[in-house]
Amino acid sequence: MAFDASNPNSDESEAEASSEYRNDLEGPCDGRRTKKIRYLVLGTLVVLITIALIERDRVKEIIRIFLIWVEAHPALGVVAFILLYALATVLFVPGALLTIGCGYTFGSVFGVGKGVILASVAVFIGATLGSVLAFLLGRFLLRDLVSSLIRQYPTFEAVDKALQGNGLLIMVLLRLSPLIPYNALDYMSGATSIPLWSYSIALVAVLPGVFMYTFLGATASSLADSANAENPTVRLVSLIFGVTFAISGVMVASYFANKELKKILSDGDDSGSDASASSLIRQCDNSEEMHLV
Repeated sequence: MAFDASNPNSDESEAEASSEYRNDLEGPCDGRRTKKIRYLVLGTLVVLITIALIERDRVKEIIRIFLIWVEAHPALGVVAFILLYALATVLFVPGALLTIGCGYTFGSVFGVGKGVILASVAVFIGATLGSVLAFLLGRFLLRDLVSSLIRQYPTFEAVDKALQGNGLLIMVLLRLSPLIPYNALDYMSGATSIPLWSYSIALVAVLPGVFMYTFLGATASSLADSANAENPTVRLVSLIFGVTFAISGVMVASYFANKELKKILSDGDDSGSDASASSLIRQCDNSEEMHLV
């Protein structure tokens, strides 16, 4: 391209044309690069999740060995546990095993009171990190895959519609309710309309369950030492009462969360939503029945 000295804007025009040309060349390359990264992440996740699901016994043994190490190195172990829990959340490793194990380990080191508090904080931070990461994966890198999975579960469409108007409340209720598995909800939420900030705040609703499982673990640790206690009977009765109270509290919270979720979905169903809302309401009814048994 020849330089036109009589045109003061010729340099700017040439620069703009060159920039557009580079964008035309880089656009497809960037798209292919993004797809490669997406497929790489997807493939890695699929392999790791498959291993975690198939090698359950080996995963449990790894967790047991890890918790023994945490008990011997509690300060560094807290940080390591948070990171492991976040990874486990992304990989669909059942959180109950880690949570109870954390309660048992910290209960052995610090006692029931401090152990439950420290274990609950560590589990909550790890679960939050893992859930937000899974949410972001579901929203950006794996959105197409997650969306296709959601279409296979029509009942979740009712949840998505409800999230558009009551995102924070619905997500809190879903966290309190056993309606959708914890790990699946993380990924599926990424393909919904709920904002990240609402999703993150709603994670506070997992605290009752976290406290219950860590308390169960710490109680098991305390029971193991109760034979050497001065008043083992009193200690045993106190621990049993505490466990009963914790489990009852979580069950009551889940029961009323299901009732409120059912009410909101019923309002949406009356306003003209499809049969997916009715199906989800029936699942809420079944959940209530399970809590009442």
